Amino acid sequence: MSAPAVCLTASRRLPGSEFPEKTLAEYRSHAVQQLQTVTPGLTKEIAENLINTYGSEIKAVVPYLNKQGGLERINPDSPVVKGQLEYAREHEFARTEEDFIQRRAGQSLLIRPLL
Repeated sequence: MSAPAVCLTASRRLPGSEFPEKTLAEYRSHAVQQLQTVTPGLTKEIAENLINTYGSEIKAVVPYLNKQGGLERINPDSPVVKGQLEYAREHEFARTEEDFIQRRAGQSLLIRPLL
């Protein structure tokens, strides 16, 4: 019988979990304000959702938020915005709007006539 396999990810941090503060809560408290500063028109609700979704990787998403229409919600009842969709298409291999909305954003129950 062979030795059990060693888990290679047990001690590695997930992408987006690298922040100078000790906890996500500490990071979130000032990251929302910083994000709103570099993204004019960004609401606190959307900023909090973005920080919760991307963590310290949010810097990569900001250019997509700042594009025309990037802050438009995919649904009025959702904090998910079109900039996230564009980022997912280019960096997370989302093939369609439905792929992003259902599998990545967990918003399938909120879909109305879309995009």
